[in-house]
Amino acid sequence: MGADAGGLAARITEFPRLERALGSTWVKEQEAIDPVLSRFRIARWLRIPGFEPDLKMLDEVLAQLDGVPGIAARRRRLRSDAPALTETLTELYFAAWLQNHGYQFDLPAVGADFALEVGAAEPLHIEATTSRKAAWAEDLFERIDLISKRTGFSAEIEFRLERLPDPAVSDEVVEAVVQTALARLSTVAVRAPVVQEDPTVGLTIRWTPDVRPSIGGITSPEITSPYWGWNQVVNAAREKARQLPDTEGGVLLVGTRQMPTLEWEHFLNMLRNERPEDLKLDWSLLPPQVTFIILWSFVLRQVDPFSGIFLWNPASPFPIRPEVAQFFKKEFSQPLRSPEFA
Repeated sequence: MGADAGGLAARITEFPRLERALGSTWVKEQEAIDPVLSRFRIARWLRIPGFEPDLKMLDEVLAQLDGVPGIAARRRRLRSDAPALTETLTELYFAAWLQNHGYQFDLPAVGADFALEVGAAEPLHIEATTSRKAAWAEDLFERIDLISKRTGFSAEIEFRLERLPDPAVSDEVVEAVVQTALARLSTVAVRAPVVQEDPTVGLTIRWTPDVRPSIGGITSPEITSPYWGWNQVVNAAREKARQLPDTEGGVLLVGTRQMPTLEWEHFLNMLRNERPEDLKLDWSLLPPQVTFIILWSFVLRQVDPFSGIFLWNPASPFPIRPEVAQFFKKEFSQPLRSPEFA
């Protein structure tokens, strides 16, 4: 897969709705920036052969949602808020999935992200949030891949999950690592292996000259509790509950695409395999208006989720409307097998 293949301005014409969303000013700015140094992952995707199916689907999603009230704000976020890309895509793909399943909804400017019609007198309010715990790793791996193919060095990336940088500073961490890599590899007089280390985040990159450059990653995480994932859900609920009405039960949609894979799967396996009565989930930690939680993971090449399950908060005081119960029973799996949804 060649790096930097094709100009961005030429490639984006293949995706007219995405081109419209990003705008001519964004395209001109990104055309002049080295994709390795850009804050915008889409600017890299548009230059890498092999991303065409992903971008084609994103283009189709944008076309499908064109008339939905509130979609303009999501299009604007694509070109203005680089760190929030996965959060924005989670909302876009979830919205397209709802449409494909025959649901009507708005994307309100204030309050919850979705006001979903489920056949009841009042809409079901859904607030979306997406963790950025592993966002830095996705961003870094894409940039290292471009550097690898540009320079002819394979890269083996070793890192520690428990030392993931704070999402608030991860952009700066990635930028520093990338700048160091470009500087180190450009000054190698003889094509010899190079070891790059950043002990502050437990990161080591071993660069090796290679006729077929590639990248790989290894990690050696500490043993973590399966309740790590529950703590992430609780923290997200506490942060986002204020967007939901406090007079009725609402939904927190948790995008999981950028959760650390091993730790998150540990949590999901616990949900799937343990008996509900054996779990030590403290539901009282959730704000009362968070009556339901959807754990949602998507892939760019399809609208249907890679994984979509829901949890019911038995500590919530709000009654479950029949139409809401029917929505969850019809559309989602529930690992805890609550009798209320049998």
